Amino acid sequence: MFFPETAYGIPAFLLHHSTASLFFPAATITMVSPTLPQTRLVVQLMRSVVKTPASVKATVRAMGLRRTYQSVVLPDGPTTWGQITKVSYLVDVRRVGVGEVDARLAGRRG
Repeated sequence: MFFPETAYGIPAFLLHHSTASLFFPAATITMVSPTLPQTRLVVQLMRSVVKTPASVKATVRAMGLRRTYQSVVLPDGPTTWGQITKVSYLVDVRRVGVGEVDARLAGRRG
């Protein structure tokens, strides 16, 4: 019987199975394409979470934001964009390259 495989040689049906990590530990690791430029997102909380639903407060907290006008650097990926979509009316988002993030962090430390 033929099973379609992913780019990593793992049968596709095992990637969606809950025990895939038992058989293929590498299947649970996020694979990054070497050809795509790595970008990060700078997310800034622009509005207060007072009088918002508990699920929105939990999402903002999970993103690492605690105070109004605080900004955090997050990886650019589908999980992050799902969180941003949920709280889009509260946050401001900018996409920056990895080099820009590293330079910004080096400036803060010094």
